[in-house]
Amino acid sequence: MITTCHYTDFMPVEACTAFKRRYRETISVVLPTLNEARTIGSIVAAIKSFMDASELIDEIIVIDGGSEDDTIRHALEAGARVVETGRIIPSVSAPGKGTALWKSQFIVTGSIIAFIDTDILNFDERFIVGPVGALLRHRTLELVKACYRRPLSNGDTTIDDNGGRVTELFLRPLLNQFLPDLAQLIQPLAGEYAVRRESLAAKVFYSGYGVETALILAYYFAHGIASIGQVDLDIRTHRNRSLPELSRMASDIGEAFFALLEEHNGCILSRPGNRIITTWESGVLKQYPFQSLRLPPKNSITGVADNGT
Repeated sequence: MITTCHYTDFMPVEACTAFKRRYRETISVVLPTLNEARTIGSIVAAIKSFMDASELIDEIIVIDGGSEDDTIRHALEAGARVVETGRIIPSVSAPGKGTALWKSQFIVTGSIIAFIDTDILNFDERFIVGPVGALLRHRTLELVKACYRRPLSNGDTTIDDNGGRVTELFLRPLLNQFLPDLAQLIQPLAGEYAVRRESLAAKVFYSGYGVETALILAYYFAHGIASIGQVDLDIRTHRNRSLPELSRMASDIGEAFFALLEEHNGCILSRPGNRIITTWESGVLKQYPFQSLRLPPKNSITGVADNGT
């Protein structure tokens, strides 16, 4: 069974800080952004306030993937260090969230990394204390995912527990069919999770939205189900995406899922070389090229300076 906790198990935060000191851990918070001007300022401000009130977090870094709005300005004004992905290993230029997370490994200093999505509307300290607290307390865990209830909002209408459509309609059926142990993850695609930096350095990444899927499979194949935990954060609200956007997201996730399955289980799946994602948008069929790229483990990369160049 996957170890499951509730974020209140690690409150008050002073208990987490005591474990941090005992095990000589340091904590880095990484915030990937792409046009998140609406939310990034308040998230960074909340984290900075939390840092002032406790000693749990050692650094906060925003990794921006090319925002065209005021994301960077808001992040800087709120007190974050901001690094653009193009400045970290410039030779790797694949777009996508996964690239930002992969590149962050080359500049963070913490022994534990907490990745936090930046479209959260109800952000507070539990999004950090939960996953990080579980890693500090449960020393056999290597990866701790957040889980929560996800309402689905459409204008003024909100439907409880109808979020997470890609998880329930696409990924969980795949997990049930091929890797049923991992179907115990309530939110396998959660963008909030904590990892031990040393074990992360040995894992492959995928550049697009398949990054979370690739990581949970990589940890499962490398360390077994006992290395993965989840922590309940109650409710998460964020902007909900359109069905065409979710369709493209699911294609990225499928790319990572089957690639990792092939790599570790030895199965061979025939796929065309010139791959196209086709979606139905506003009465028109549209096509996009697959852009997901496999990114090698950090510890296989040599000749990179501390600033990622």
